[in-house]
Amino acid sequence: MYMRLKRILMSLTGVIITAISVGTFKFAALGVDPFQTFMTGMDALIPIGFGTLYVIINAVLLLFALAFDRHYIGISTLINLFLLGYVVQFSYDTLLTIFPNASMMVRIPSFIFGFVALCFGCSVYITA
Repeated sequence: MYMRLKRILMSLTGVIITAISVGTFKFAALGVDPFQTFMTGMDALIPIGFGTLYVIINAVLLLFALAFDRHYIGISTLINLFLLGYVVQFSYDTLLTIFPNASMMVRIPSFIFGFVALCFGCSVYITA
């Protein structure tokens, strides 16, 4: 029971840190991974919140995973599905509120912070 709780908390922590880093990448506007590029494009086309859109698109992708290999689906998958998009949206909106017209002197350190945070968040998530 203790190990299961520890793994859930590590997954939760990893997802939150990773989501904050993705929000920071979006804020820095210096590039994101291909999936986030797709999500940003969809966000520009579909007039709903980024968090809700993320849940919908990942739920569709989850259906494919359920059809082909259920082995990889666990509690971490559900945490990622329902939490990551909303934390990305929150962190991005918060950074835009704090720095409405961010210069490169703000965006470059944001990108570096996002990169380090992404590495750390992924390592916590994968370790779980």
